[in-house]
Amino acid sequence: MIQPHTLLPHEILPHTPELEKAMPEASDVGHSFVANGIGSLALEAMVHEANSLSMEEGDHIASPIYAGTKKEIRQLHDRSYHAIGDDEVPFATKVTRQLAVHVRQLSRVYPELKEWMATEAGYQLYKNDPEHDYHISRHRDRRNDHLLSATITVTGSALVKMYEPINDPDDYTDENMCQIDEHITLPGDIMFLRAPGLNTGVQTIHEVLPPRGNDDRLILNLRMRDDILPAPEEV
Repeated sequence: MIQPHTLLPHEILPHTPELEKAMPEASDVGHSFVANGIGSLALEAMVHEANSLSMEEGDHIASPIYAGTKKEIRQLHDRSYHAIGDDEVPFATKVTRQLAVHVRQLSRVYPELKEWMATEAGYQLYKNDPEHDYHISRHRDRRNDHLLSATITVTGSALVKMYEPINDPDDYTDENMCQIDEHITLPGDIMFLRAPGLNTGVQTIHEVLPPRGNDDRLILNLRMRDDILPAPEEV
């Protein structure tokens, strides 16, 4: 079994120069992707950590977010959210702090990022289940996010689509959406999303389709937020 505390920085983030290349796109366009941004040993450690957690089902298919509006969001996944530094997520904490070292180094070009440090680690599991549609429809991330968000694909694969609104920024229906990009995520990929406080702060509308192939898709979301996402029964 991998001992997370023994992993060296280059084993966690083996291609750190790619982070610098990704920041202009994340800042100017609103999103960017780093392929193979996380090392294989680090991914194994995340799988072990996620398996040790008690995950709860978040079913927003039966109860959509903003139900009945033009920005209705439908999502189905299992999840476990923790504060960075929580004893239950020591490796997510280590990854966050290592990532922050490199993001903050870019403050010479992006002064806002001098203060970046994710505060929330959220493991999410999208199951490969032919009877249930594990995915998340078009949405923006929470508006109390700060600066920059990172999503690491730990296992599995899925297609992520990015959109711009044609008119109403809060209308996620087909008629108001223009697709601008797409990316098939693979284990080790990092997706960066602009959040308020970086450049314009406009957040990219995106959706994640169900897992491809036969594997479940496990991700780790790292967000800089003022609070931790509550458990589904607390919403």
